[in-house]
Amino acid sequence: LDYIDLDWEYPVSGGQLGQVHSLEDGRNYVLLLREIRLAHHEAMQDGRWKGTQPPGLTLALPCGQFTGRFDYMKEMGELVDFANVMCYDFTGAWSSLADHHSNLFSRQIGDDSVDSGLRELLAAGFPSRKIVLGIPIYGRGFDGCKNLASSFSGATVGTWGDAGVLDYSALNLRQSTCQPRLEPKTQGTFCQDPENERLITYDSVTAVRRKVFYVQELGLAGVMC
Repeated sequence: LDYIDLDWEYPVSGGQLGQVHSLEDGRNYVLLLREIRLAHHEAMQDGRWKGTQPPGLTLALPCGQFTGRFDYMKEMGELVDFANVMCYDFTGAWSSLADHHSNLFSRQIGDDSVDSGLRELLAAGFPSRKIVLGIPIYGRGFDGCKNLASSFSGATVGTWGDAGVLDYSALNLRQSTCQPRLEPKTQGTFCQDPENERLITYDSVTAVRRKVFYVQELGLAGVMC
């Protein structure tokens, strides 16, 4: 066991239908991290830990909406080695409108984006050097849709049975029926297929490159896919 990675989706509110929540979830999350750190320390002290490096502790975090669910980000940042921030799935089959699902910047105040989520995390006291930006390697497809921020009739049939989720190999980016485009304000890329009235949002090479520059600008730990 090299390290423990925790992915709680989600404390206090959200997550799967029927999930049990408590207003104390956020505080209990910090207590859990402390207990794990203490167990790691004791294992190293009494010789039970045989690794060449100290055991690690990491988190998976959402990209924003921390208030009320993750109210102890400064303390959590002090206890973990780094956090993988899931900056994707801003939209999907559940959404009322088709739009970017992993855009770097917001089109307007209040919209989900990588930047808005990470700046909220930084403002809450989580150290930049421990933030790993999550980048999707899949697209999300919307049928019966001609443009961004518009209604759609349903999610595109997915590659793995998950409605609307498309593997990169299924995007048909090199075919004339799917026209890759960039929205300058959001730095989000999408593919329009007017023949089939389909919109696919995804991260192009250009979008990924811009996110890497963004990570460097903010002094973050890196990226993960």
